[in-house]
Amino acid sequence: MLNAYSVATFRPFQRPDGPPYVLIVCPVEFDAGSPVRPTSELDWVQPGAPAAPPRHGRGPASLLPRGDDVVLVLPPMAVSWHAVTLPRMPANRVRAALDGLLEDRLLDDVEHLHLALEPGGKPGQTLWVAACRRDPLKAWLALLQEAGQRVVRIAPGLWPQAEGAPALHHAFEWQGQPWLAQQDDRGVGCLPLAAVALPNDAAGAPARWTSDPAVAGAAEARLQRPVSVVTGTQWLLRCAEGPWNLAQFGFSLSQGARQGQKLGQWWQQFRSAPAWRPARWGLVGLLVVQLLGLNLMAQAERRSQASQRAAIDQLLKDQFPSVTLVLDAPVQMQREVERLQRSAGLLDRGDLESLLAALGQHLPADGSLPTPDRIRFADGQVRLDGWRVEAGRLQALQDGLSQAGWQLRTDSEGLVLTASPAAGGRP
Repeated sequence: MLNAYSVATFRPFQRPDGPPYVLIVCPVEFDAGSPVRPTSELDWVQPGAPAAPPRHGRGPASLLPRGDDVVLVLPPMAVSWHAVTLPRMPANRVRAALDGLLEDRLLDDVEHLHLALEPGGKPGQTLWVAACRRDPLKAWLALLQEAGQRVVRIAPGLWPQAEGAPALHHAFEWQGQPWLAQQDDRGVGCLPLAAVALPNDAAGAPARWTSDPAVAGAAEARLQRPVSVVTGTQWLLRCAEGPWNLAQFGFSLSQGARQGQKLGQWWQQFRSAPAWRPARWGLVGLLVVQLLGLNLMAQAERRSQASQRAAIDQLLKDQFPSVTLVLDAPVQMQREVERLQRSAGLLDRGDLESLLAALGQHLPADGSLPTPDRIRFADGQVRLDGWRVEAGRLQALQDGLSQAGWQLRTDSEGLVLTASPAAGGRP
């Protein structure tokens, strides 16, 4: 844990040498009597570059600046602290066990409270449990989510110190009145400044006394000692660096959300961090080379296709000089071949004689197959109406004709014989 606050040794919570990494927010009002509205205000701090002061301000969630992630800090008055000894048990039963241990210590019903365990605490040991009202916390988280702010941590404004660590006393203003908070190894307590007894320096261990600037004069007058002024900005930065994360149990992030969070953080670093600049330029260069390579390959493929089409067109013109206009060279060449065959008296595969001759070559010589009721010829097809052949013999007939370049198929009226398109123009 952070033992004692020291302005000189404080390290701002930010991405090294990069843009603001986190937005730290703290509700101005956090209690059941102050309903959360879109106009409800939060104090906010956003660390900048190492040499630049952090930005800060106050406003509604919709007007907050954007950060990679958001840390929600709960005011000291919003969280109570309780020391318990938690027995060993499965993780899914810890919350129920805490309810039973704290039921008699809490003023509110446990079902209305959110609880969080001390970081690093182990079952069988005495550990601290933080408790706060569930409904206001849920409302503030929902308001920030609606404003597009991604809350990744819930931090307390104060937390118990490690055993033997110097105590921290901090004066602050709450609802227009000065208060004094004490943080030591016995827990955290808050009292109105007017109700605080004068400290006895001879009685105790060393302690640090700090105050918000607004109540520093009142704190020194009441405590009769000097206090170190700590601004609200410095205080929120300290809270963001604290070890506690109250996002547990009902408010804990799922495994998928944590993975998405890590992915988002990685993307932010890759996109903005100077250390990743060589990788970004390398990726851009790789994409450019890939695009240029694809364009060059596409151009080469287009030139190859154009050369092949030109060669086919030239072959058509060389073989058939009568063709002066080339639209579809393969189709025109097939037509010219068929025209020459007809002029030479040669049979085409689509002629009736060629089709019947092919069928006759594959029929059994014993005449065991029935004869069709009617034979029709049109458009290069022979239709054998009413010809019924059993499945086994029909399959053998189709296979034989197919191997010879013919196609025999069935339809609703019988069988249809045609020349296979890839078999050529002559039988």
